[in-house]
Amino acid sequence: MRVGGIAGIAAVIAYFTSGFAPFPWPVRRPFFFSIGPFGILFVLGLGVLMKTRRKTVAGQIGTVFGVIGMAIFNLMAVVQAAISARMDHPWPKGDPTVVNWVRESVNSVHLGLDVSLDIFLLISVAMFSVAMLRHPRFGPKFGVPGAIAAILTLGLNLYAFPIPPQPDLGPLVALWLLAVAVRLLFSVNYKGGPKAEFA
Repeated sequence: MRVGGIAGIAAVIAYFTSGFAPFPWPVRRPFFFSIGPFGILFVLGLGVLMKTRRKTVAGQIGTVFGVIGMAIFNLMAVVQAAISARMDHPWPKGDPTVVNWVRESVNSVHLGLDVSLDIFLLISVAMFSVAMLRHPRFGPKFGVPGAIAAILTLGLNLYAFPIPPQPDLGPLVALWLLAVAVRLLFSVNYKGGPKAEFA
């Protein structure tokens, strides 16, 4: 759980650094690539905490779908970076319409992977949120916002497919995950049971 909590915090920091920090892309790229591996460790750690009291179907689905989602995130990140690197090279002269069509077709590969990751990751968030409703370390104060954020974000992504939606609620989901990761980190001594709550 300690490893998962630290990894979760690191994943969110890497997410905001890679997406919003005013650094050159070569500096931000390692942060982008680290989100998936850190995310998998976080999901596994959270899964351990969720089953300390009792195993639930929602918690197990959240763990499996979360690991799959973060693995797809890594795949999407690497493919996106590779496509962007190739886009920076001079394109051969020719019919501008054909060139633009090729550009958009290639670019749609990582957009499709992005939506695939959203499906698995946001279902994971929703399932963990359901499992959190009756968990002493979380409760409705974590479960309700997480479920709402996951459902709204997934709905927007599916409606706008394959173009990223506006507004993008990803940062809100990331902040929720950060709160969960901090809670996980401070739950390393939790042994289970309805009365084992501590600050």
